[in-house]
Amino acid sequence: MEFRPDQEAISELVDAMCIAAHRGADVTFLVDAYSFMLRQGAGLGPLYFRKKDPKYGYGEFKPVVAAVRKLRRNGVKCVVINKQQYPLKNPFSGRSHIKFAVYNNSVFIGGCNLADPEQLDVMVETRNKKLADYMREFSKDVIKFKNVRRAMERRDISYKIDSETELLIDAGVRKQSLIYERAFNLINSAAKRVYMTCQYYPNFRTPRELAKAHTRGVDIHLSYNHPNQHPAPIRGAQKRTLAYKKKRLPEMMFENQLDQSKNFLHAKILLSEKEAIIGSHNFVKLGVNLGTAEIALHSTSKDFIHGARQWINAL
Repeated sequence: MEFRPDQEAISELVDAMCIAAHRGADVTFLVDAYSFMLRQGAGLGPLYFRKKDPKYGYGEFKPVVAAVRKLRRNGVKCVVINKQQYPLKNPFSGRSHIKFAVYNNSVFIGGCNLADPEQLDVMVETRNKKLADYMREFSKDVIKFKNVRRAMERRDISYKIDSETELLIDAGVRKQSLIYERAFNLINSAAKRVYMTCQYYPNFRTPRELAKAHTRGVDIHLSYNHPNQHPAPIRGAQKRTLAYKKKRLPEMMFENQLDQSKNFLHAKILLSEKEAIIGSHNFVKLGVNLGTAEIALHSTSKDFIHGARQWINAL
């Protein structure tokens, strides 16, 4: 969703894709139109009012346009997806928040944007030909329609990888999210513990379900960023949310707020003693209401759960 090729690590990745294409690899790069529309403090971008891919950028959007042109010149198939259908439509609606990468039979799925590599984030890597082939076919469908929702025919997907693990993809339909519902199933079926990481303190249904689990004796460990880590106006909204929730929820649900000196937490992990979900979903209602396409891996594998818990314990 977010693409910042002006940052050194991301610039290196752009160069690596170009080199791979030159040596004959089939390289495809899908980027959401959001990176050409909005940027914190930079005003409106070249795709905010039009659909045609820009030839030139301006201000903070210039590196994004230049990187896409560089990729295409060097043989990379670069596709901008989810462009605005109507000029004055809510630009946050209908975005693809999906983050994945495939090379040969290796697949990465998780929360990392192609931006801000210093953030605390997590991806799952697996070598699985079945999943790699599936993700390539999924990419072809998205390229065909240049829109995740249309490519998925507005249906969320559950794809069984093996007896313990499934891939979940939300199509980005407003007020519809299979990943969100799986998250509540996990919380409601937990008997001993629930660990969760989130860049925001969650609102609406999520903290209510966590509080219910705590009432029945489940240990709740919720890690989230200090509100001062967020830019305005999110900072103010988070402070108001925390002030409101602290009057109504158990004190222990606020014990794991990260110190504001720490790097920004962007990882999205939810686990119990029986299962775990890792992906791009923040487990908050806002993205669901906006119709945001998301991706996640859901597994009952003991190794998967253990790895997720180790990451949170290290945090």
